[in-house]
Amino acid sequence: MDPRVHAVRVSHWQRVVSGKLGSGFQESAEALASAFYDNGVPGYAVAICHASVTSAIVRELGLDIVPSAGRILGRSSGAKGAALRTVLNKLAWLDLEVMLETYAQAEQASRAEALREMAEAIEREAGAAVEKVSSLTACWCWDRRIERRRVGSGGGEPSFEGGPPCRSRATPTADTIFQPSSTG
Repeated sequence: MDPRVHAVRVSHWQRVVSGKLGSGFQESAEALASAFYDNGVPGYAVAICHASVTSAIVRELGLDIVPSAGRILGRSSGAKGAALRTVLNKLAWLDLEVMLETYAQAEQASRAEALREMAEAIEREAGAAVEKVSSLTACWCWDRRIERRRVGSGGGEPSFEGGPPCRSRATPTADTIFQPSSTG
């Protein structure tokens, strides 16, 4: 695991285990979820990570030991352990919910950015196609106007005032209009 992600993860879990759910908790959970997302950790792995860390904490605190018959009579340590395990479990679920919400927001933002980029690419390519069609059809129209003048005025030399003469007098076709753009 990336050391930066690990540092955020350890810091966040210290906050969760110590019950510091006040100021900064939401930001800490969001930072961890963002670190996971930015490093390509899939959403399901966030849940698996939570389960693994919670189990490890329960083990380290000795809360996974089932009290023996002899210890049941001395209920205080067993009851306290069970209560602590329950609280830790609830904290982990609360934390997981906050992280998955943050993760979902990051995914939505990523999708929105991808859609924006696709829309810009489509706009750019469509603009280039319209420009190409416009330039080709403008030449075609200019050529036709000149031909009409020649026919109507006895065939004299046309004036090119108001626009440049076209390079080619060929009628535009789908092949000439829709050639791949060199701008995109």
